[in-house]
Amino acid sequence: MRKRHLTYPVSSRQALAATAEEKPIRFSSLFWNYFQFWPIIFVSTLIGGVGAFLYLRYTSPKYSATIKVLIRDETSSGQISEATVFEDLGLISRSGNIENEMEVLQSVQLMRQVVSNLGLEHRYIHIGSIRDVDVYTQAPFRIAQWRAADSILDPWPIFTVSVRDTIGFAVQWGGKSYEGRFGESCRMPMGTLRLSRRTAAPVTSFRDDFRVILRSNDAAAAAFAGGLIVKSIGKRSTVLEVSLNDEVQDRARDVLNELARVYDQSNLGEKNKIYVNTIAFIDERLEKLIAELSDVESEVERRKSGHSVFDLSLEAPLLREETRDYNRSVSDAEIQLDIIRNIRNFLDRDPEHFDFIPSNVGINNLTLTGMLEQFNRLLLERQQAASMLGPSNPQLKAMDDQLATLRTNIKRNMDGLERDLSATRNILSGKNQALQRKLKGLPGQERALIEVQRQQSIKENL
Repeated sequence: MRKRHLTYPVSSRQALAATAEEKPIRFSSLFWNYFQFWPIIFVSTLIGGVGAFLYLRYTSPKYSATIKVLIRDETSSGQISEATVFEDLGLISRSGNIENEMEVLQSVQLMRQVVSNLGLEHRYIHIGSIRDVDVYTQAPFRIAQWRAADSILDPWPIFTVSVRDTIGFAVQWGGKSYEGRFGESCRMPMGTLRLSRRTAAPVTSFRDDFRVILRSNDAAAAAFAGGLIVKSIGKRSTVLEVSLNDEVQDRARDVLNELARVYDQSNLGEKNKIYVNTIAFIDERLEKLIAELSDVESEVERRKSGHSVFDLSLEAPLLREETRDYNRSVSDAEIQLDIIRNIRNFLDRDPEHFDFIPSNVGINNLTLTGMLEQFNRLLLERQQAASMLGPSNPQLKAMDDQLATLRTNIKRNMDGLERDLSATRNILSGKNQALQRKLKGLPGQERALIEVQRQQSIKENL
């Protein structure tokens, strides 16, 4: 009986693995395999090295400066609100205040002030034997005045200044040279140039050549603003990171520091408009009250001196205390009515335009105070947006509609408050009648003096 031999299929990969023999790696043969290409490797390495050397030698380095700006949110108390929870869930988006401030920081309008403050309109390039270097404030001179000729096509040309010594210089432009002296006007076909000498510059720089790039304030501001990178450092953070790359490290740092300062001043200047209107509002009212108080005080003095009324009867101190409580209540109502009426007059001065409403003037109603703050805050955002958007932008139109609606609601709220205060004053008038009946029992001079003192107290409170 024959035995059967069972055979099983073997994959080609397994068969190859079974027959293949492991060979050790021979580094000597590997080296000689690649050594035959040594000319190509040598030339490639040489070209790469020379290219890297020339690039590092002749290319101006770029420096990066960074600052962080805190955007204060006056509407936030620092507590985790419901809006924060919904924001984490992705159901609502963060307020556009941060995005608006990012646009303001990158705006050309803000950068114009930075350029003007630092004198960055023009650039001074030192012409060297190896590479040209932007010297920023290290140039031995600066442009004190430039007035382009009417016939020149480009009012902001580029020319070369060769510094002869600490007194004179020469300007090369259009293949011609024009001599000049520091502090004096140098007249050329392209315009009139006046250079001022920088005494703090290195003495050796007074024998060098410089390329001067003239620019307008708008052109320089647009160049710096275009190089700004503004980003938020966190999802719920109100801190913005502002970066700028520049060939001169000091200039990048100076631009960012000045930008932060100008930004703060801009915010303060816009917010101060509210306080300026508030102060004017108070001063206008004080002028009238001081005159009225002066008349009342003169009357008190006249009655005391003319009738020798110094000591009142025993009943008078009790009436004086009761009168003081009444005066306090009347003063509170009169003050609130006076403030509301003056704010209404302020709103009605120019119905076609919006202006910051005086705030923090002693209004006791929290609803009205909140509406006034909301109006001023919205108007501030509107003015900031107007500096970046065109006058016919739909976003500005929407803000104008919101301001108009809010102003109408403020007037309606003041109507209701005025009715309530008038009713309170009517109730107080009944108390005044009872007080007057008690005063009739006093001698005439004492009664008259207490009445005048009552008016004096009300005016002082106002």
